[in-house]
Amino acid sequence: MTKKYLPILTLIVILMATGLACSLSTVSSGAPTTEPTRVIPVSTQAALEFQQSFEQPTLDAQAGTATIQFNEEQITSYVAYQLAQDPNQVIRNPQVYLENNQIILKGQVVTDVMTSDGQITANITIDSNGAPKVTIDSAQFGSIPIPIELLGTVSSMLDSAIKDNINSDNYQIKSITIADHLMTIVLLIKK
Repeated sequence: MTKKYLPILTLIVILMATGLACSLSTVSSGAPTTEPTRVIPVSTQAALEFQQSFEQPTLDAQAGTATIQFNEEQITSYVAYQLAQDPNQVIRNPQVYLENNQIILKGQVVTDVMTSDGQITANITIDSNGAPKVTIDSAQFGSIPIPIELLGTVSSMLDSAIKDNINSDNYQIKSITIADHLMTIVLLIKK
């Protein structure tokens, strides 16, 4: 049941990264100045823990819910290992921060023309049908912000990809919370 959310979340993060990288082939280099700056360690163990959080959610039979929770190290490790499998890797050294109800993806963006630091900041909300909706608030390549129009286009692509991958016959997302470097997803199990 909850295994379907693992590819969806991975898809969100990788599409955010790839959408940014693929649209940037002629932008000048520089370094983003937006926080956070701490380095999140990457490990095979943390990547496996991320995967296990989806495969073995915490069930509450009385409430009819399943809860999935993971931290920054787990999602960063999982994303790093997934991106490393691509021979034409466009994002290197990814860091995924979970704070202030936002996902912040930072990394080194590699294009045909140059390599520079990049950052995407996004919010995830739940619509009235229980489907996640991604809103990219900002994106930056080097010191150059990405135009709002492009961010809207990438957000729409992510929403479509998510909706195409959700099996709403068995469950509905009740809530997604991002706080204290953790993401918590509560699923309402349909009877």
